Amino acid sequence: PGIGKKIFQTLKTRNPKVVIVDSPEAARKVSDRHEHSILVDSYLKKKMGEDGDDMSDVGFAPFAYCGSRFENLEEAREWARNEGLRFPLICKPMDPAKEHDLCVVFGPHGLLDGNLPEKAVFQQYVPHENRRMFKVYILGDEFMITQRASLPRLSEHTDHPSSTAASRPRGNWYYGRISAKAVDGVEGIQLDSGLKKRLISVADNMRSALGLRMFNVDAVLEVGTNQLFIVDVNYFPG
Repeated sequence: PGIGKKIFQTLKTRNPKVVIVDSPEAARKVSDRHEHSILVDSYLKKKMGEDGDDMSDVGFAPFAYCGSRFENLEEAREWARNEGLRFPLICKPMDPAKEHDLCVVFGPHGLLDGNLPEKAVFQQYVPHENRRMFKVYILGDEFMITQRASLPRLSEHTDHPSSTAASRPRGNWYYGRISAKAVDGVEGIQLDSGLKKRLISVADNMRSALGLRMFNVDAVLEVGTNQLFIVDVNYFPG
């Protein structure tokens, strides 16, 4: 990292007319799933304590990092309990080459699955309506909000979406990149002005918190509470 930073500074000095959108250091923080989770979560918890703040009802989905495999079921249960996580969990690999190889872990048995990556961020599933996720794209002072497909309603006691009663106990659901899959009607759902205002506030605040000008934020609305939860942040989104 030190050498890369030095090279960047040299290039910047030699090419003063080149526009620098984001510094490599700021981009690196977002590229690391665990690091950006801690950064965004800490920022939002601080904002929640500020009276009258328009981010007071925005949270980051609960998460925990795991860097080794579990030896047995009791160890898996204890880890989840100590981390304060409720199943189902979304397993997000730390390896950038496998960042879209996501899966749902329905219970502690699933944490013993040898196919799970050894190093991953496990994020608590947030139940949300209409199978939709809000993707807020930020570029400088501009932003765009789109709606994409998301996971169906799940719970620790819900069947694997592709399972039958005869297949229980079910395994983990390796679903890949769900937002790239079509779900009828999601993109056609109209955004009300209040929700749009909240998402714009998220864009402004995340731009300040991350020190970036080109990235996107994924968020969902929790069923019952209508609380907005950020579930992911991506640099240089496609």
